[in-house]
Amino acid sequence: MPVQIEPMPIHVSNGNGEADAHDRQDVGKVKHVPVDTGRIGRAGERWARAAILGILMELTPERRGIAVKDIEDVLRNRFKGEAIPPLLQAASDFRDAPDEDHELEALARLVHVSAVSDAFGFDLIGYLPAASDSVKWTHPGAE
Repeated sequence: MPVQIEPMPIHVSNGNGEADAHDRQDVGKVKHVPVDTGRIGRAGERWARAAILGILMELTPERRGIAVKDIEDVLRNRFKGEAIPPLLQAASDFRDAPDEDHELEALARLVHVSAVSDAFGFDLIGYLPAASDSVKWTHPGAE
């Protein structure tokens, strides 16, 4: 249900369009403080990366391996260029990881595509396990 906002009434008493003194809002001079939108964006990116990594790390080791292979396939089949080999290397590093800490480190490099190149058009590649165990490609302009 939409919320209706009523304008604050101004009571004009002197007939020339000026409000009574008690109806005026006091507005003092306040120094403008610029907002570091880059900092906000970086924080949001860290939260999003943590969410993706959390989903991947909650999978069983076998399912996590399937997810990495699916992400690797999407990168290989949808993109080309010099930004792809470092991401594919991260997938390989994941498979060769001696422990979960090294797996997590490789996954972080794999999903954070904008750390390699801003030309992807997005910052992170995610994975949401579907009932059919397949990757669903969703990107503006994708068929």
